[in-house]
Amino acid sequence: MFGKAIPAYIKEMVDDEQFTNKTPLGYVSVVIRKAETEGKLGEIELEAAENLPLSWMQKKDVLMQFLQAANPVVMEALISPQNLPLLAEAVGLENIELPGENDRQAQLEEIVELINSAPMAEPGMDPMTGQEMPGVPSVPIEPDVDNHEVHILICKNWLTSEAGRFAKIDNPAGYMNVLLHMKEHVAYEQMMQMQQMQMEAALGGGDKPGEKGQSGKPQNDKTMAPAKDQAHEVMA
Repeated sequence: MFGKAIPAYIKEMVDDEQFTNKTPLGYVSVVIRKAETEGKLGEIELEAAENLPLSWMQKKDVLMQFLQAANPVVMEALISPQNLPLLAEAVGLENIELPGENDRQAQLEEIVELINSAPMAEPGMDPMTGQEMPGVPSVPIEPDVDNHEVHILICKNWLTSEAGRFAKIDNPAGYMNVLLHMKEHVAYEQMMQMQQMQMEAALGGGDKPGEKGQSGKPQNDKTMAPAKDQAHEVMA
């Protein structure tokens, strides 16, 4: 049947065909390019799934086995922001408030805005100073609200996903917009870490009592020896 349906579909194509698939990282645009369908078709063979889909109870059993094994690699994957909805569903706690879930959803919504617009300013060189000028994304970060670690991870996952790789080719302005947005999160997180290090250095930079240069330094035993000798002479 497909041996007849697919050639008939190709024959009726007038231009590139495009449709959208929903994925955990958002919607992915899929393009069937007419230029890639030219030529003679050989044998058509459909790819079938090797395993039947797991039931809800089977997923829960597999998840509990992973949790009991306490493998660090598996545990890190399970608590990844991207897998939080799957984790909640598998244990039957869809309504539970998961840490990072709101930030994950907020960043995904921001990515939709970013890919549908262009940066307000592209990165480049300042002609007056010759210094590199960072680009400005159309959607700014919210330093006082965002969980920057989660937002950075979601952006990185999208940029390297199928949707991100496709956008890099067909929507370079949108891809750059997401990249610049992520860089703002990175820059702010680095700035906060630097401030924290400076504060710690300022608080712990002074000499402690008993160390060199402090008035609280214990007196040398040798300086006490003459006083002790005088005390013995008086008693004598």
